[in-house]
Amino acid sequence: MKVNPLIEALFDVIEDELVIVGDDRRLIMANKAVKQRYGISEIGEGFCYQVLFGFEGPCRGPFWSCPLEEVLEARREKMLLLSEGSNVKRRYTKVVWTPLQDPWSDSWVVVELRRDVTAERELERVLLSRRHQLQVLSRISSAISSPKELDQVLQVALDNVLELVNGSVGGILVVEGRELRYRVHRGLPASDIGSLRISIGDGIAGRVAENAKPLMGTGEEARFHPDFWALEGIEAFISIPLMARDRVVGVMNVASAEKRTFGEEELFLLTTLGYFLGTVIEQAHLNERLAKARERYQALLQHALTAQEQERKRIARELHDETSQAITSLTLSLQALLEMAKSRGIGDAEFLERLYKAYSYAVYAGNEVVKLMKELRPTLLDELGLATAINHYAKETLQPQGIKVTMEQKGQVRRLPSEIEITLYRIAQGAIGNILEHSKAKEARILLEFLPEECLLIIEDDGQGFDVKKITRVEPSGRGAGLFTMKERVSLVGGSCHIESQPGRGTKVMVRVPIPGKDG
Repeated sequence: MKVNPLIEALFDVIEDELVIVGDDRRLIMANKAVKQRYGISEIGEGFCYQVLFGFEGPCRGPFWSCPLEEVLEARREKMLLLSEGSNVKRRYTKVVWTPLQDPWSDSWVVVELRRDVTAERELERVLLSRRHQLQVLSRISSAISSPKELDQVLQVALDNVLELVNGSVGGILVVEGRELRYRVHRGLPASDIGSLRISIGDGIAGRVAENAKPLMGTGEEARFHPDFWALEGIEAFISIPLMARDRVVGVMNVASAEKRTFGEEELFLLTTLGYFLGTVIEQAHLNERLAKARERYQALLQHALTAQEQERKRIARELHDETSQAITSLTLSLQALLEMAKSRGIGDAEFLERLYKAYSYAVYAGNEVVKLMKELRPTLLDELGLATAINHYAKETLQPQGIKVTMEQKGQVRRLPSEIEITLYRIAQGAIGNILEHSKAKEARILLEFLPEECLLIIEDDGQGFDVKKITRVEPSGRGAGLFTMKERVSLVGGSCHIESQPGRGTKVMVRVPIPGKDG
């Protein structure tokens, strides 16, 4: 078969390698790209495998053989992707064999087109790698954003990093003082890891923590450090500092059973994850310290409120046993003197007037002491229960000021534990006091509902209301202290306090407190 010179010139323009081979495997034509690659000037009458490759027989690879006969017999195109070279520098070639009939001799030839697709394969590899990296980051981000404990988040991160770098062994250590301790791990002996402590500066992780720089090496180097002590099958490792605010808070060790090096791309990604996880560890430590501070605060507040109630009891008892008794005696004595003066006909008007004023002051003082004792420790709460005590206090406080009070009870009314009753009563006192001082209301409504597992207290008014969003803290003037105290009090017994209010639309205080069961 002769190739038209014009067609041959057109083939030479093509950058891909193109050859035409007869059914007897003789090379009919090779374009310029083929001649340049294999260093030939004339193709002669030789076989394609001899002219191009210097082989003695048809081309053959580990998993393929020359498909010329198959293509001619099937009269169908065939494509193969061939690779050559090392893993570091591998070349990919896409080869397409197309059967073609010679219109002048009715014989068949095969057109072989070879295209270098190394760049395309590398782009595909990079895209797949990027996709995998994004999936890993997405899974780690999902773990961080979910309500999981620190160890769970770190385990998810470690497992995904091992998958990303095809690692078999790894762990995340956290800094505790001048030591590092494994918080989570994979593939390490659990019996030894639990008690292992690595000093800053010792071992692989200790050096990384000291220098705040990643460290890579071979399995032989890792085997002599406590991080991977006596582990077999490790061929390469990388250790990454976990950073938070320019401070090392942990170290991530990752090891592989493959002989490999960690590239710049992997190093960059793992370093970025190191900052990411470092922030997570730092945040967890801050949350832990905050939780402990909150516990201490709650304990102190509970102690203060308990001491306050005990002191209220003591003062109320002393007022009842001593002050009230003394004032009562004084009142009776003054009353006796008034009656004696009248019976004896003492006519000194000024003396009688002063004696009567003294008697009136004694009566007033006695009433105020009684009122103070009720404020300090309401006897009605102990004797008749929560609903009666709140209703009595509300009416006694608000009705003299022209504020109508309505009280409603629902559910199975029963006595509650003392600390719950006194909490709800004090909250009611605070809410009623706010109505009196600030609301300018005409009516107040109180609901006390006993549910099977909780008690609900609602106190609302039709007053001027306020913007709840503006009360975010206790101001130096004391504004906001009442609302803050209500919420803190109810939280100590496991309840919640919610306040609804808008300017001109009144205020509603809702308190829910769980009722302990028979076993609680």
